[in-house]
This record gives sequence, C-alpha cells and structure tokens, in this order.
Amino acid sequence: MLELTLRYPASALAGKQRLTQDDALMLRGRMFVSGLVSEADAWLLLALHKSSPEKSPQWSRWFVEAMADFFVNGGYAENFLDADDADCLLAMIAPDAVIRDNDELELLLHVMELSRDCPDILSALALDQLRLALATGEGAYAAQRSCKRAGVSIEDLDYVYRIVRGKLDHGRLRLTQREAEALERIDTIVSDRLNHPGWRRLIDSVAVTGECGSHSRGWLRLDEAGLPALEEAA
Repeated sequence: MLELTLRYPASALAGKQRLTQDDALMLRGRMFVSGLVSEADAWLLLALHKSSPEKSPQWSRWFVEAMADFFVNGGYAENFLDADDADCLLAMIAPDAVIRDNDELELLLHVMELSRDCPDILSALALDQLRLALATGEGAYAAQRSCKRAGVSIEDLDYVYRIVRGKLDHGRLRLTQREAEALERIDTIVSDRLNHPGWRRLIDSVAVTGECGSHSRGWLRLDEAGLPALEEAA
C-alpha cells in the first residue's frame, strides 16, 4: 500500500464513526473535483472507507461509483480494464483473496459490469467468494446470503449469473480455464448437498474457450488445508 499523507478534508474524516452523503459531497467538492485521477487517490479513498465502521447508503454508492470509474475509465481507453489495473484492484480489496467488505465486493462486480472486457482473474475472484461462503462462511458474500442453505440457492445462482452473464452464447457458458476451474471448485464442495436445479444446468452448460486468460502476477490457490492463499504466477 502507498504511503498516505492526509490533508483536509480527508484528515477530518479518517476514523469517523459513520461516513455520510455530506462527507462524500465534501470530498467531491474539495479534494476529488475531477474524480480520482491517480492510484494514490484511489488508495486514499479506500483508506478512508476502511477507517470507518459505518457507512450510509449514499456514501457506499459514491464510493463504488468513484472507484469503479477510476479503474474502468481512468486509463488509456474507456470501459476497459487491463491486467495491471486488475492486479491493483485485487491488492486493494482482496490481498489474501477474500473480500470482507460489502462495498468492496460491489465494487468488484460493478467494475466487471462497466468494463467491456476485463481480465478473468476478477471474475474468478468473484466466483470464489461463493466457494468461501459455502465452504467456510468467510467473506462479504457469505454475510450477504439471506438463505443460509448448505447448497447452492437461487440467490447464489443470481450472483453467479451476474458475474458470467456476458459469457452466455446460445445456451453455452463460454468461460476461460481459470473461470471454469472456479466453478469446478464450487461444484466439488456442493456435490453431495441439496442445490437449486439450475446449478446443474449451469455447470453442464460450461464450455471452456481456448483463451488462457490474463497473465496476472498472483492468483488464488488452495493450500493443503484447503485455505485460500496467493501464488506467484509463472
């Protein structure tokens, strides 16, 4: 993480009990007039977000939109996310491959929705949050699940389709190897559980493309205890 020096108004908000719409408006009007324009800006906003235990819906919405706009439109092309941007986002919200904050999970999903193309490391990361929810009850997605059934629910299917809906093609779900393996890990966990019928139809529709996905510097692996860890890519 970058070394951050807080100046007003950020210094007045750091560690505040609850971040509100007024706080977002103050930052927009005095600090981020042109939006987030650098990685340092993004780290600063993330640090402020993490420093507060409570956030209003208006703050959360602005945080997600401002961060997503930076990652998707702040580079050399609009609506595009490259491998370096994906690595930076992963380092911010999931350094240990687990997303623990609801707004940060929404940020990941929103980035994928806005980008016309993004590295498959992000979609695989999003899918893996369902595996964590089903296997260990860990992470933001696990806390969001209103249905706590042991297997895949209709709510879980909606979550998966939000991630992969752009990859549906004439009834086939065309995924990279990395994305398909993320689904396979989930299917292994729930193979002997009661799942929504749509889960098996989804798994049976997967067709692995010839694409190898992005060459990210690090990615999730499972250690001998079945816990998530980061592995350096070759």
